[in-house]
Amino acid sequence: MHCFVKALLERHERSPSQFHRMVEYGCGVGRVTPYFARQFSQVTAIDISTSHLALAKTAVEKSGQANVAFVLARGAEFGMQESFDLWFSRIVLQHNPPPIITLILKRMFSLLAEGGVAIFQVPTYAPGYGFDIETYMSAPKLETIEMHCLPQEAVFQLADAAGCVPLEIREDEDMGYPFLSNTFVFRKKSPGRG
Repeated sequence: MHCFVKALLERHERSPSQFHRMVEYGCGVGRVTPYFARQFSQVTAIDISTSHLALAKTAVEKSGQANVAFVLARGAEFGMQESFDLWFSRIVLQHNPPPIITLILKRMFSLLAEGGVAIFQVPTYAPGYGFDIETYMSAPKLETIEMHCLPQEAVFQLADAAGCVPLEIREDEDMGYPFLSNTFVFRKKSPGRG
């Protein structure tokens, strides 16, 4: 995945050295965190699970890197407390209902520095998928992993409201049938640059 991020940045004439603070949102057990730590000067690894963060920290320590901060994704900030210039998330957002995905993306876009880049994947469509907050809140909670979508239009509206422009949108196969998933790449406009 670190190679994917590097190649994607290169397509847009950017390199890891141009980004000083990278956020890996949903780092899990740290499978790729050590690689990001080698590429970027400062990495913040955020996850909702304390046990996953502990395993990610061990993975980074074994790699010999010391430039990673580990943060629990909690509260209205979702673990994002400071500005950053690169944000990455893959196979994470869909485990949240659409209102929460929206809040996470709003928070991210608000903290993305001018000229910064956001790279993230989210399912945008599934046949028959719909979300109603009252139905969701009243339904019994099952012991299964939740899967949700956020329509492309909603993603574009959030980005536009925050002054971000799309660099590329790619259909991916991260979720498999019946989900249509997209990888989005946005850049926050700088004053006078557009």
